[in-house]
This record gives sequence, C-alpha cells and structure tokens, in this order.
Amino acid sequence: MEVDACTGTEHSRRSADLPIAGPSDLESPPPPLYTSQPQDPVVELKILRESLRKAAADLPLPLLTYPPSNPDSSSTNREINLQQEIITSFFLALSNKNIPLTSAFLSSGLVSAESTDNHGCTPLLAAISTENVAVVKLLLDAGANVNRFSPKKKKLLHEKYPPLRTPLMHACTLGSLPVARILLSEYAADDALVAPDGETALHLAAKRRHREIVAFLPMRRAGGWKRWKCRVDRTVGRRVRKLGRWIVALGRVLLWEIPKLLLWDCPKHVILPGLKKIWSKRKDLPRLTMKLLKGVWKGLKEVPEALWEAMKLVPNAVKWLTKLIWNAIKSLPGAVKIALVWAWSGVKAAGISTLEILKRLGSFLHTVLSAVASFFRGITLQDIWNGFVDVLEAVFIKLPAKLWDWIATFGKTTYEIIGKLFGCTGKAIWYLLLWIFYLLTYVPLKLVKILVDCGKSVGNGFQEILLWINPKRTTWV
Repeated sequence: MEVDACTGTEHSRRSADLPIAGPSDLESPPPPLYTSQPQDPVVELKILRESLRKAAADLPLPLLTYPPSNPDSSSTNREINLQQEIITSFFLALSNKNIPLTSAFLSSGLVSAESTDNHGCTPLLAAISTENVAVVKLLLDAGANVNRFSPKKKKLLHEKYPPLRTPLMHACTLGSLPVARILLSEYAADDALVAPDGETALHLAAKRRHREIVAFLPMRRAGGWKRWKCRVDRTVGRRVRKLGRWIVALGRVLLWEIPKLLLWDCPKHVILPGLKKIWSKRKDLPRLTMKLLKGVWKGLKEVPEALWEAMKLVPNAVKWLTKLIWNAIKSLPGAVKIALVWAWSGVKAAGISTLEILKRLGSFLHTVLSAVASFFRGITLQDIWNGFVDVLEAVFIKLPAKLWDWIATFGKTTYEIIGKLFGCTGKAIWYLLLWIFYLLTYVPLKLVKILVDCGKSVGNGFQEILLWINPKRTTWV
C-alpha cells in the first residue's frame, strides 16, 4: 500500500511496476507539495498562487473583495471557492496574530492590505480587534488606508445610518491606547472624521469610559446633531412610520374600501344585475310571485316542526351547560390556588423590594454618620451622593420594575384560571377577549411609546448639549 502525498488516499502498486532509483533520482530534491508536515509559509503561498493562476489565468490579483458564490457554473464556482479560501485564510492569520503568515500573504500578491472579507471588514480593522501593534504596523506599512470606513462585524443592508468605523474609532471603542497612539502619532489618522451615525473617536472612547484615550485625544465637538438625529430616527421615527402605515391602512379600509363596497360594488355587481334580470322576465312576474308566495307558505308550515326540533335540543344544551358549570365548580380549588400563588408572588416581590430599600437606606445613613464622625477624612461627599443615588434607584427603579414584572404575569394567570375552570372553551374565550383588547389598545399604546421615545430624545438632546460644552465628558445618563 502507498499513500498519495496530495490526496492522502491509499493505493496499491505491484513491485514489478516500481522504477529503479538511479543516482540522479537520489540526488534531486522532490517537488514541493502540500503535506501534513509544516513548511515555509512563503513556499506554500507560492504554490497556492501558481495553482490559482492555473485555475483562472485571467483572474486579477491581488484579490480585493470576497467574491459571492455562483452556482450556475461548476468551473467558475471552483475558482470562486479558491478565492474565498484565500481571503478567509488571510483573515484567519490576522485573527491568530500570525505575523510571518500575514507578511507572506501580502508579499505574495494574492491579497492586499485593502482586501475585505465576506462582511466588508478591512484587514486593518480585523488586526485592531486583536490589539496587536505589530500586525497593525505591518498592514499600515503595506499601504492600508488609515482613515477608511468599514463595518466591524456584519453586512449593513439598507440602513440609513450604518455604524461604519475607521481604524482609530475601532481602537478607541476597544480602549486600546497603544494602537490609538500609533494610528494618531505615527500614521496621521484623522480623529475629526464623523461616522454616518454621528460617532467620533473621542465620543466612542468617552462613552465607554476609556479615560486614558479620552485624555490622549484632542478636543472635538463634531457629530452631535447627526448622533441625535440618528437616535431619533431609530426610535421615534421608526415607531411613527409604523403607526402611520397602520393608521393609513385602517383609514383606507374604513373610509374607502367599505363605502366603495356598499355604495358601488354591491349596486353594480349585485343589485343592478338582479333588477335587469327581473325586468327581462317582467312578463313572468305574476307566476314567479305566486311561486314565491307558495314557497313562503310552505316554509311557514314547517316552522312549528323546526321549533319542535329545536326544543328537543334544549335538554342536551342544558346538560352540556350543567356539565360545564359542574366541571368549573370542581376545578374551583385549583383556580383559587393559581390566583393565590399569583397574589403571593406579588406580595413577595413587594416585600423583597421594600427590604432592599431599607437596606440601602440604612447603608446611606451609616455612610452619613460615619462621614460626620470622621470629619470626612475617609468618606467623601461623592460617597454620600452615591449612597443617596442607590436609595433613589431602589425606590423609583427597582421597586416599580419588580411590581411591573408581577403585573405583567396577570394575563398568563387569568389564562390558566379560565382554562382550569372552563377548559378549551374558556381558553378560546380568553383569546377572543385578548384580541379585542389588543385592537382597542393598539393605537393608545403606540402613542404612549412614541411619547416615551420623545422624552428620551429630549434627554439625548440635553446630553449632546453637555457633550458640546465638554466633549471629554465620561459621565453618562
């Protein structure tokens, strides 16, 4: 048995077919092949480049973008798969901080420092994600654009304010001061650039409280209006557009479709054709009238019989209703248990929140008394303020949140209670009432959400004013 070096498959050969090795065969080195043994990355890339040229002689190198798959042609698809593997391997070498392999990729001419992966991310942004200064400098020396915008993770499809980032913005987001210092000091990165969503390098660093980077970057006040506009569009604007489309659709049905059906479609397609048919048979009208009256009289004679049949169904209906009520009475203890468990969960949540308030209040009072007793030697006013803020948070945020979580389970609890009492019939009635409630409260709830978003937008605007006054502000609401 013999193992093929390229494919790894085993095959048999007869000893008579084996050639006799001569001196020249023993002295000449074997050709380079892909094997499981580690080789020089430059040699491997040379072999890969030659195989790529054989597969597609007219392929432009270096590869600048990640090619999409093409299932129409098998030969073209093989070429595309090879290009995808090259770019994927290049970015894998970057993420693994493999400097020799990355340098070999760039020097081979297969890729460049501006090649993008399948998400549109540049090699420089991928290298900054590793926070490895050597890899970043290698790409910058190879010609990477230090001010190019690109997405960080995923493709951005049809987004009005895409979160594109420059290398400096990405380094400030990660809090990598060495990378930011190199980009700004050695390679003249522009820290005044504003992303489509209004973000700047200084703002991203300040928002994540990277104080060393904030102190290092120069003062910039750009992007405030664009950031506020982006937030408004993503919250209030989106809800207003959605509610507007719903109101327009409902108004179209109520004010146009239904009146059109009653005043135009029905007269045109039902009433007028019926009148025309009656007019065309006006000579037979007396006969048809007598036939109609006979049919009515026949139907009236059958009314007592139909009433009798209906009366015979009354006992079965009474029996079914009695059985339903009896099952509800038998299930009443289980339903009461569900209601009591729900009520106890509310009391428990309120009690836990109250204890938390008392604990934070005691801690706050202890801090105040300790500060007074020690004449503020070990405790500052900031510590007292933090304790006061904790008490307010427990009263106005934690307690309402706990109570709201309890109230939010009311619908599930009523569903279980009605299902326990009346079975599937009760569940069907519950869903019917739920849909009626949803239709009646849809517009008011949307209006409340829009008002809440408007309040948040006002708060964001006030925050942007504070940032314009002090762009290096790292305290966020």
